[in-house]
Amino acid sequence: TNLDKEEPTFKKHKKKSYKPKITPAAQAFLSSYVKESYWEHCSIRGDYLVYRPHYKEWEGLPEGLKMVKGEMLLGKVRPKGLTPFHDLALSSLLVENTSKLELDLNEALSFLRKQTIKAHVAESGWKLATYEGAALGWIKIAGGKIKNHYPMNWRIRKH
Repeated sequence: TNLDKEEPTFKKHKKKSYKPKITPAAQAFLSSYVKESYWEHCSIRGDYLVYRPHYKEWEGLPEGLKMVKGEMLLGKVRPKGLTPFHDLALSSLLVENTSKLELDLNEALSFLRKQTIKAHVAESGWKLATYEGAALGWIKIAGGKIKNHYPMNWRIRKH
């Protein structure tokens, strides 16, 4: 009978530790926007630069606090560099000397409504939009125009 047969033995496979290499563009992005102490937990997954914290970083969480998201998408790899994601703008991973554009109240509200912002800035590139020092999200300045990168589903819909 089948009961008399020996249990089959299975080979145990060692899990390979695979961490995709960080491309030069991703490394430049990390050095511009992410604190160096977090670099070792960053990797490329597909077209995305991902931060996955070490489990020891979660040990100090208060009892009863539930982990909702175990990783953070920092940006998307594009042909001309990386596009930073909103999560990074609001995180503690962001370096203090990130290029910022301070907005007044009306500009900040326009930003949060995902409307066009009119500001005179000569420097082009990614900037962190802030209001009274608080990070709001990313804007990209190119050719004297400001592109609002605030997430569409987070925008203020009513006045």
